[in-house]
Amino acid sequence: MHSTDTTTRRPLRWAAAATGALLVLIAAVAVLGGPLRNDRLVTRFVAGHRTDWLIDTAKAISTMLSPVTTVVFAVTISVVFMYRDRSVRRAAALLTGVCGAAGVAELLKLLVDRRRPPFAVQVETHEAAQSFPSGHVTGATALVVGLAVLAAPAASANLRATMLSMAAVVAVASAVSRVYLGMHWTSDVVAGLLLGAATSLTAPAIVNRLDRVIDPIDARLFRRGTASA
Repeated sequence: MHSTDTTTRRPLRWAAAATGALLVLIAAVAVLGGPLRNDRLVTRFVAGHRTDWLIDTAKAISTMLSPVTTVVFAVTISVVFMYRDRSVRRAAALLTGVCGAAGVAELLKLLVDRRRPPFAVQVETHEAAQSFPSGHVTGATALVVGLAVLAAPAASANLRATMLSMAAVVAVASAVSRVYLGMHWTSDVVAGLLLGAATSLTAPAIVNRLDRVIDPIDARLFRRGTASA
């Protein structure tokens, strides 16, 4: 049995819960066809209570966790996983989560086709592209949750809980920054949190079912035998 097998059951339950909540949110947004009532209230409040230093902080977080930098981080960490493990398994799980989340997010953007908040409340370069879900938050959440799940698969329950808590802090910081900068509605970033978490929690289980693909790749790249340990 591979080391990640013992860490997939509970994450899959969490992923199912996140997926269910995401489907409910998608239905609500699709029915209303625009921002929810609370979206408008939050955006109006934020726009009236901004400070320069918080704007600068939000911009820094938004830039650091942009879709491009998220992919760069994911690829870099995946290379480290491959080097340490002499296997592509954890690297494939991380990249599957991050890239899968990005792909689903783009599909949802096209299907929902929701407008962003008005230019008057946007602090960064004005964007008119589809708003739901937030690509920044989806990617950042998939990265940090995936890393928390994969970084120490044999860790104690307390350590895993600590890592997931840290991942949640980073993901929420990304979400708050996008709302604070007026680039997304609150429900956009909530959808990004749910989608990123669901995808990254599911990815290890998917990869673990691909032994017939993973083992030959490991054998070719790292000259390992194909027999399961």
